[in-house]
Amino acid sequence: MVYSFPVLVLRGRRGMRRAAASLVFLLAFQQECEADSLARPALLRRPAEPIPTEPSRRELIAAKPTAQSPWHEHVIKWGEKHASATWFPCVLAFIGFMDPFTLCGFLVMPLLTLALLVSELPRALVLCASVWGGCLAGNFAFVALIGRLGLAAKLADSPHLEVARELLTKHGPVAGVMNTILPLPTVPLMVAAHVLKADETLIVLALAVGRAVRYVVLCSTIVGGRSAYKFAKAKAKVQPPAAQPHVKERRR
Repeated sequence: MVYSFPVLVLRGRRGMRRAAASLVFLLAFQQECEADSLARPALLRRPAEPIPTEPSRRELIAAKPTAQSPWHEHVIKWGEKHASATWFPCVLAFIGFMDPFTLCGFLVMPLLTLALLVSELPRALVLCASVWGGCLAGNFAFVALIGRLGLAAKLADSPHLEVARELLTKHGPVAGVMNTILPLPTVPLMVAAHVLKADETLIVLALAVGRAVRYVVLCSTIVGGRSAYKFAKAKAKVQPPAAQPHVKERRR
């Protein structure tokens, strides 16, 4: 079909009108959609950030700081747990008994000191008496077995035996008292008493006297110091703080 020029122009104007109307409709519809999305309630919106979840138990334990107590607190707790046991004095007595044979007496003083730090006076006296009795019995047994064990011949070239001989020759039983007060090794002194044909029983009793003096001084120092500290601490809690003097301001 062939149209004339005016007809084509008319049809082109109608098409442009339709296109313009469609464009206006689309713009109006887009504005309505944007307004609807802006008016949507906040609960229906999707959050920009994810909701934090509760940490697990493992994470809480890992994040929790672990407080490390100092070593002396562990030592005190060990002493409070074991020093009051029934077997503890027996262990101290056994160590004291075996000291002349195995030279394990270096364990006595640390264990006894730790036990005295956490014990009251009656318990402290029991601990000191058990150590003293064990050492005394061990010394008597050692003196009785010196000849059978042949220790005099084994320690003949020892410098400690030579020093012990000189001490026994000059001071006699007093050397035994000073030997255990300091403290010094007791085995060379007992062997020297056996070699010099001295009174071995008197030497052992002198060692026991010196050891008793040492334990009494140790017990009184620790228990007395702890009691004085508790008394001073209780007195500081009861006594009110001293009132500060009121200073009046001078008028200019």
